[in-house]
Amino acid sequence: MLFRSGDVGTLRAHLEELERRAPAVVPLYAAAAEREIELARARAAIDEATAARLRDVVRDTLAKRR
Repeated sequence: MLFRSGDVGTLRAHLEELERRAPAVVPLYAAAAEREIELARARAAIDEATAARLRDVVRDTLAKRR
């Protein structure tokens, strides 16, 4: 799973592709991503630094929409 591995590049690619093909879905995907990041962190599947990098990708994507 993406969040278990801390794959920032894949998360970024998913969000970019959604922005191009289905922009209305981006906020929903971002909310789900934020929750999954927290769950992965709670399971110790990723460390805090990785969680922060993933969160930054989500927040940067949402900020660009404003």
